[in-house]
Amino acid sequence: MPPVTNIKLTDITLEYNSFVDSQVLTAKQLNNIVEFFEDQQRLTRTCLIGVGLVCGLSFKGDANGITIGKGCGVTTDGDLLYMPETTYKNFRAYDNSLIKYPPFYPMGTDAAQMALWELVTPDDKGAFPVDSFALTNFKSKAGKELTEMYGLLYLEYYSKDPDACTAIDCDNQGRKQVAKPKVLLIAQADMNQIIEQTGSEVIYDDIYKKYFNAYNAYFDAPVLAAKRVFFNTQTTASSSALTAAFSKIANDGAGGLSSAVQTLYNTFKFALDPQSVYPITGIVANINTTLSKATAPMQAQYLYDFYKDLLTGYNELRAILSDIIYQCCPNIYAFPKHIMLGALNITPTAKPTPYRHKFYASPAISANKDKLNIAINLLDRLNVMSSGFTLPPSPVVKITPSTDNSKPLEARAIPFYYGKPIDLAQKWSYSRWLQGTDKLILGYNAGAYSPANDMVVNPLAYSIDSNNFFRIEGHIGKKYTEAIAAVDKIRQDSNLPFDVVAIRLGDVTLSDINIDDYACQFNDLEATLRAFQAEQNCLYSDVSKFFSSFDTKTGYVLADEIKAQAAQQQLSFANEAQATDTVTADAGATKVRMAAAKIVETADAIPGARMQVTSDLAINKSISNILINGGINAVDNNINVAKDSVGSYLDQIRRQGGAVSISDYADAAGKAIDTSATGSYEQAIAVDIPVRVIAGTRNISQWLPNRLVDIDDDTITNFSARVDDLCNEVKSASVKSRQIFAKADYVRKGYEDDYELQLWRLSENCCAGQALAVILKEIQDRKAKLLAQLTFSAYAANHTGLEHLAGVPAGGTFVMVYATTMTTPSPTIPPNTLSLDDRLKALQTNPQFVKGFASDADAMTFIAQNSNFEDITAAVKFYQVQSPRKFTPTIEADVISKTRALAIDLGKSRAVAANPDVPEDIVFADFCLPYMCCSDCPPVAFIMPKPQVGLSLPKAVACSDEGLLQFKVSPADGVIKASAGFETTVVTKDAITYFDTTKVKDGAFGQQIKFTVNDQPTDCTITVFKHPAVKPAASISDTTQFAVFIQLTATTNQAAGDTFAYTWTMPDGQVHANLTTPDDNITFQYADLRAKFPDGKLTFTLSANNHDCTDSEQVSITVEIPEEPVDLQLAASEVCSDEGNINFTAVQPATGIITSKIAGDAVKLLGSQWVVDPSKGPYDVSINDFMVNGKPVPACMLIIHEHPQASFDYKVTMDNEKGAATVTLTNKTPNPGSFKFTWTFDDGTTSNEVNTVKVFDMRQFPRGRNTVITLTAVNGKFEKCRAVFTPTPPVALPPITTTPVLTHLPPETTTPVVTKVPPVVTTPPTGTTVPPVITVRDTPAVTPTPTVDPSVIKTSTTVTPAATPKTDPAVTPVAPKIASKIIKKDPGTTDPGTVK
Repeated sequence: MPPVTNIKLTDITLEYNSFVDSQVLTAKQLNNIVEFFEDQQRLTRTCLIGVGLVCGLSFKGDANGITIGKGCGVTTDGDLLYMPETTYKNFRAYDNSLIKYPPFYPMGTDAAQMALWELVTPDDKGAFPVDSFALTNFKSKAGKELTEMYGLLYLEYYSKDPDACTAIDCDNQGRKQVAKPKVLLIAQADMNQIIEQTGSEVIYDDIYKKYFNAYNAYFDAPVLAAKRVFFNTQTTASSSALTAAFSKIANDGAGGLSSAVQTLYNTFKFALDPQSVYPITGIVANINTTLSKATAPMQAQYLYDFYKDLLTGYNELRAILSDIIYQCCPNIYAFPKHIMLGALNITPTAKPTPYRHKFYASPAISANKDKLNIAINLLDRLNVMSSGFTLPPSPVVKITPSTDNSKPLEARAIPFYYGKPIDLAQKWSYSRWLQGTDKLILGYNAGAYSPANDMVVNPLAYSIDSNNFFRIEGHIGKKYTEAIAAVDKIRQDSNLPFDVVAIRLGDVTLSDINIDDYACQFNDLEATLRAFQAEQNCLYSDVSKFFSSFDTKTGYVLADEIKAQAAQQQLSFANEAQATDTVTADAGATKVRMAAAKIVETADAIPGARMQVTSDLAINKSISNILINGGINAVDNNINVAKDSVGSYLDQIRRQGGAVSISDYADAAGKAIDTSATGSYEQAIAVDIPVRVIAGTRNISQWLPNRLVDIDDDTITNFSARVDDLCNEVKSASVKSRQIFAKADYVRKGYEDDYELQLWRLSENCCAGQALAVILKEIQDRKAKLLAQLTFSAYAANHTGLEHLAGVPAGGTFVMVYATTMTTPSPTIPPNTLSLDDRLKALQTNPQFVKGFASDADAMTFIAQNSNFEDITAAVKFYQVQSPRKFTPTIEADVISKTRALAIDLGKSRAVAANPDVPEDIVFADFCLPYMCCSDCPPVAFIMPKPQVGLSLPKAVACSDEGLLQFKVSPADGVIKASAGFETTVVTKDAITYFDTTKVKDGAFGQQIKFTVNDQPTDCTITVFKHPAVKPAASISDTTQFAVFIQLTATTNQAAGDTFAYTWTMPDGQVHANLTTPDDNITFQYADLRAKFPDGKLTFTLSANNHDCTDSEQVSITVEIPEEPVDLQLAASEVCSDEGNINFTAVQPATGIITSKIAGDAVKLLGSQWVVDPSKGPYDVSINDFMVNGKPVPACMLIIHEHPQASFDYKVTMDNEKGAATVTLTNKTPNPGSFKFTWTFDDGTTSNEVNTVKVFDMRQFPRGRNTVITLTAVNGKFEKCRAVFTPTPPVALPPITTTPVLTHLPPETTTPVVTKVPPVVTTPPTGTTVPPVITVRDTPAVTPTPTVDPSVIKTSTTVTPAATPKTDPAVTPVAPKIASKIIKKDPGTTDPGTVK
């Protein structure tokens, strides 16, 4: 194999030279710079960004052309390979002998390169390399199909030596570094050679290999789920069957889970455990051991939960491993100069593409390193979980807020069956561990890892807003009464939103149902029975009192004695009644709250029973003085025992005993009562009939049931028989009494009508037995329906959403299942010993078989339990013969089929019942429903109405300082109570009840207070808010020259939890509103205070508002206002006198009056603007005595400089002989001593004299000419003040002539043209004397006064040039007009003939 060369990152340049001036640079120094930064770029790509195929570079095509899609990649040597979309149609054999890239050479060889085929493109002229072939010839040349080849993007990287110099040319610029991307086709075997390491081979692709293998195997790792337990006759047959169903799922799943964990670990071991230190063998062994071992019934569901936890942990680990690819400082020898592209036309899938690099990102730009850390933590958690399954020996019942199973395991509470809570809490949630809140994770054993944090130890005392599930643990193994009481107490105390019921597993018959245990299901029937009792007792007591009051001597009624006797017995009967109520209450208190489904709406079940039971119990008002007692006492306690009364004898007979039937009492009375002196009519009416009636009523009362549980067939049979006996007596007595009363010789005694009325009342009660039968029938029906709900199998069938989740969702129902010892059903007669007829007749021993069972289900159960299997069909038919129940053929077939199935199940359950695996009444399983169900009874049809109550207050929202608010209450004497915590707010004063707002204290404000009247809830509510109390304060916190800072604060009664809104109203009307604290500040400018608050007194108002409860207070502070400063600023500090008014740009105070003794009247107010008029000086004097309102402002100064008004006169004399024109210039500028002057002539000469003489040589201009003379005047103290004067037209120099020429005409006054536009020069045409337009400013016009001195005019014999106009000596020449001009300063330019 060739040596490894051209790998740049094998030798990283770590230094380079910095250069200095005039240094001689060597090639090494320059190369070091290039190499240093190139290496840094390479390291940046590989270590900070990533390596591999970044994007694009699709590899598609066929023999007609192969297209490489646009894309790029980074090699592990840091080369950035970019390819535009390129289509290749030709190929050729590739020779790498120049470079000898090691992967292209099998191990042990240096010359034998593997077969490589390069894809080539045409050159600029469209010509392909001569050694290339069309792809259509690939198989014939390469010996393989294109589809067998794989693409490789290779960077040909080498140094090229320079060309040698010739004798006439040398363009040697050094070695050239070549980097050419090549697309190569490689066979699969050769590609494997490139990837795999052979022997000590240096370059091999460990990056691709480990990730490809891992993610190729990843998709074979299963996603696991726990099976569910379904409820059927097999699983609900016994506690062992039910629990075995759960443990079996865990046992069966142990192997698959442990294998999946081992496989997943092996697949990603290179990332999860590169050092091979992880105890994976222990994890797998623990999973197998724990899940596979035999489990006690009361541990089965916990084992199932543990199994589900492990599955969730495994699935979460699998999910996070789906994308953990990243490379930190990748191996530079993995693919240093190439990128694998894969096979042609491969469609990408979730699984990795063979022989195609992915992008292996750096952790600097990828979150995959964090994902790997999470995965490692999940593996750690799985390790702790698998080794920690332990059940506490004597757990207490706890409810822990959690989240449902749709959330990750880390979001749920830690279950109680983990024995290493401290270790597990650290690994339960990686994110919580990162945040340092792992000790705040909730769990059954939270006290072990966070004992001092009440929020963790007692989570139900804190917010449960984020919890939608409640883990309930510690109840398994407890008696169901204890368990349900413990769970219910926590539920009630913590106001948790779920319901709880207990269901037993096993056979249940109607006789197993104790009405007392399910009292709420029978409350309406209990009320119906009491109403029936009251009616019967009322009748019997009334009859007993009436018929026992006859005088056996006279036949009259002992009316007076009735009242006396009633009064005498009042106290004793009342005490008995009280004792009876106490017993009833105690019995009710001992009832155990049981689970019961809503069987029937009683309003639908007994429409005729809708009656109100009042305190009068439907007693006839006319006999309300008669005492009513239940049962036989209603008769015995109302018998009149006055002397000689029938009642006195009956009482004696009762006390003596022995008399039972009506005949017994009649015989005994006949012996005891002396009727010898009583008439036959009176004996019959006052003795015989009363004795038999009272005896009959007494016998009936003995069988009148006191409670529902007393109603059975025997009771109804005996009660009905006694009623029939009495009715026969009453019928006979009615006939006999009417006959006697109709006798002519009968003496009426006044009670005859009442006598017949009482007998009629008894005759109307002859159907009382049927009423009891109806009640019994309803009881049996309800028991049957309740029976269908009490067994777990029936409950599960009726509630298909039942699931075991180790707790209950918010708003759901928690169902505990407890065991019962199942009675072994066995036939009443041994089989095969009797004939079929005898076996069927034996079923008649149960009265229900003859009368008809309450439900078909009861009948089927009875037949299945008490018949041979082969007798079931005959038994069902026999039941229809013996009982009123008749089936249609279809129903009969269904009943027979169901009875047979039931018999089979009962046969299976017998063997189980013989050895109960869970003690009786012990909770061994739990389930839940996603809705509230069945723990409360349906509404009772019989309502004890309470008086309507009403309550109101003057307002629903009040402030704490409002004091007493009077209630309006109905009834007037109603007792008003406030909701818990506000009891003291209801006060009574002068027999009037008030709500006292002052009794509401901090911490309770803002809560809605509710009220009851006579313990009945009302709609009356009030919310009290604290009335704010503020005491504001103001102080000066700081001052400056121009402003004062005021700090505002206050002391208030605001406490924690109060939400006051503060508003400060400032003295100037500003409002700072909705402040959460009373602290504020404001700044006042002294200027504003002088204008608005000259005395400095500032008054602030603070208002505090709390839901319309407001307090406002003022505070004042006096600020010392400093004397107002004065200030002046001028637009300029030094000006020329012609610049116009100079504005004061700042005047303080704005209304101040400005004066200056130096400037005098030059300071003036124009409208609202103060100015200085510089036109009249004073000149060159510092005006520094400006004052505002008489206060000096020394910083404001102004100097005015006089602006020159340049002008001059001139006189021209001509010396014809010498050919010289002399111009005498006289300076006419005012105050010439104040200025410097410059005369400028158009021949380039100048003069700085005040007045000057200029001689012009006219010999060059014999015909004369015009000359431009300019005078510049400058104020030497301020050179910006300057003026330039040039007369127009120019000075005319006369020609050389002998003829006198007038060269200077008298002046003619002209009016100057004044304008404000920029200077514009209009040059008159040649030969004209039209003066130009002069742009002037405020300088007064100065007109030069040229003069003509005839004495200096000389004649000349020289011929005047033709161009010179001739002059008539007789004509007086007209002097040219010279316009008056105002000279404007312009130091920048000078334009001859233009006055500036």
